Amino acid sequence: MFPRGSCVLSAGRLDGESPLRSSPRVIEPQVLPGTITSRYRVERELGRGGMSSVYLADDLKHGRKVAVKLTSRDHRYSTGPDRFSREIEVTAKFSHPHILPLLDSGEVDGCPFYVMPFIEGESLRQLLNRQKQLPLTEALQITREVADALAYAHGHNVVHRDIKPENVLLSAGHAVVADFGIAREIAPVAEQRLTVAGLAIGTLTYMSPEQSLGEAVDGRTDVYSLGCMLYEMLTGAAPFDAKSAVATLARKISEPMPDVSSLRGVVPDPVIALVVRALAREPDARYESAAAVMEAIDTVRAGGTLVSVPSAPRNSIAVLPFSGQSGNPEDEYLGDGISEELMHALTRLGGLRVIARTSAFAFRKSGFDLTEIGRRLNVSRIVEGSVRRAGNRIRVTATLVDASSAVELWSARFDRQMDDLFDIEDEIAASVARTLKQQLLEESGQHLPTTMPPHGAHTTSLVAYEHYLKGRHFWALRTDDGLQRSVEHLSRAIEVDLNFALAHAALADTYVTMGLYGSVAPATVMSLARDAAERAIALDGRLAEALTARACVRAIHDWDWAGAEEDFAHALRIDAQYPTAHQWYAMHCLVPLGRFDEARLALVRARELDPVSLSIAVSIAAVDYYGRRNTDAIISSRAVIALDERFAMGHYFLGLALEQEGRLEEAIASLEKAMHLVDSAEIITALGHARAAAGDTAGARALLATLEERMQHRYLSPVLLAKSATGLGDHAKALSSLRQAYAMRSADLIWLGVRPAFEPLHGDPEFHRLLDAVRLPLIARATHATTSRGESA
Repeated sequence: MFPRGSCVLSAGRLDGESPLRSSPRVIEPQVLPGTITSRYRVERELGRGGMSSVYLADDLKHGRKVAVKLTSRDHRYSTGPDRFSREIEVTAKFSHPHILPLLDSGEVDGCPFYVMPFIEGESLRQLLNRQKQLPLTEALQITREVADALAYAHGHNVVHRDIKPENVLLSAGHAVVADFGIAREIAPVAEQRLTVAGLAIGTLTYMSPEQSLGEAVDGRTDVYSLGCMLYEMLTGAAPFDAKSAVATLARKISEPMPDVSSLRGVVPDPVIALVVRALAREPDARYESAAAVMEAIDTVRAGGTLVSVPSAPRNSIAVLPFSGQSGNPEDEYLGDGISEELMHALTRLGGLRVIARTSAFAFRKSGFDLTEIGRRLNVSRIVEGSVRRAGNRIRVTATLVDASSAVELWSARFDRQMDDLFDIEDEIAASVARTLKQQLLEESGQHLPTTMPPHGAHTTSLVAYEHYLKGRHFWALRTDDGLQRSVEHLSRAIEVDLNFALAHAALADTYVTMGLYGSVAPATVMSLARDAAERAIALDGRLAEALTARACVRAIHDWDWAGAEEDFAHALRIDAQYPTAHQWYAMHCLVPLGRFDEARLALVRARELDPVSLSIAVSIAAVDYYGRRNTDAIISSRAVIALDERFAMGHYFLGLALEQEGRLEEAIASLEKAMHLVDSAEIITALGHARAAAGDTAGARALLATLEERMQHRYLSPVLLAKSATGLGDHAKALSSLRQAYAMRSADLIWLGVRPAFEPLHGDPEFHRLLDAVRLPLIARATHATTSRGESA
């Protein structure tokens, strides 16, 4: 159960390792020094190494089982006691959940001893002896917990230097690092060399090359050992292992890392990359710290790569944006429109999982081949095509491809008049449906109708249709200018065709987004959004887009939670593959009501439909943050940043979660990075709050003044001022700002009850009256769980 002693590498020979006994022998108490037996009654030996033995004992004073580690008498006059005393000295300073603590220590007859908790479990070595290869989730969890312990030790200027499965204990499913007997301080000036000249102390199989050669080491040597251990947990064998010490060392300094997949089968690429970097021969090429290893594991876990990558669902398809061939921007709008209409048509057929526009369009001009796009989107089929227009003539080509092999399954070319565009879209959709029925769904006995539903554009005017496409294009940009141009084009589409239902629904979406993003005061646009949504519903009661937009108005502006949930549910019954409905339901209805688990499930479904959407990914981080699951929020935020380092909201939510964890310097750095990427009042507010928490009152007040100055020139939500004032301890000003936000029906007031920043106001009756006015239930007032859900993937 407990680790064996260290080994000494000398003249190509491994000494000092003796296997744990399969059945520990019983030790008579009188063979131990009397002082120990008067305080601790020994039951049996648990393990023995080259310099010490570990015994199971009863702590007579506290009535508990403990483990007593005692130096061997044979090593009283060697360097053994010095190393043992060093282990006591180092361990006594530590207090960490993944480091085995020191309970007591002393010396008897020149033999140092110390006392540790008795761990009801086994060592990682015992687990590997029994199981060989561990499940990917378990291997990464153990590695992360050991990395957490090492990051703590390195933060205290100590390198372990002997990380191996024997020194990792498993207690109640968690890893605990033991045996700091050969630990060394990182700082050379404080370093006390406890080794004989020319000897390398540690276990060669897990040693870094620099440690094996007796060179200076820092925390990266532990990172290397951790990489060796992860490799063994994945494959069942240690990397570079050979029959002799010399051969092992030669492999370490001359050979590349053995292939993980050759010993285990399919392993996700990010996991392989993690192991390769940890096992880099040169320290500068490894992760710079154990904390960086933790971050890398968090990214892998949040990305859903904890299991071998499965084959894509057979009924899954992505429609890529049809490319323009003439260099005319108008062709791009047309190509996007054809692709989007094809998505809608295939979705309405039923029986297919169709990837949403945001994710499919993210691969425009990406340079990836179709097999790579298929892998990233996890689809089995891809439709791609092109558009060329000349005067009133249009040529559209379309191809259906098997994503795993890039084999063409169907293709067609259409040379028509522009007036025939809608017919072309319907023909492509019908042809793809027929092909899929023949080659895809019949394999599993599923039925796919090939009679196409009515055309989705709901207009016979090409002019109106082109304005609609441009309006959706500018809406997707989510910028103030883009939203304004979206309104202009959609309004023009409606002027041309007053009965164009999709244009009314799209206009409602744009107005809702304006209110949410604070482009204009919500009171100005939410009534316009409601009118547009209800006009669209009157024209076509089965438009999920219109129902979703109206649901947002009911939640954000009316605080009619029952009505909002009814509209969201109706929209999802009509189109369960509409990712925006899942996302907005989560963020604008479930989160304000404190229903965080339901919200996360809705966002997981949205991410399945729109797997590379940054907006959906960061919404998951937001749910974790509002739900006080700070560890998960950090993981989710870092996953967003891994998708796009320049996406400011990933850094924003990372900063918020780090602040809640008390990691203020890191929080401020993340929020400053976010502010560098985008000029946002929300980010300025968060940075001011973090600075106030860190004691930088002047900096926080300067940022608050910036917000107040901006409010003189444009709309800013008073909720932001309230958050800043709360951080500065000015509760009266905070409540005054919240009253103003209530009068203005500010959109972000819906998160009043779940925002951690407002917890200092929870005891104020006026805060409760505001919650009642916004019709938020009691659950949204409560202090939410502060513990993490644990592994989320």
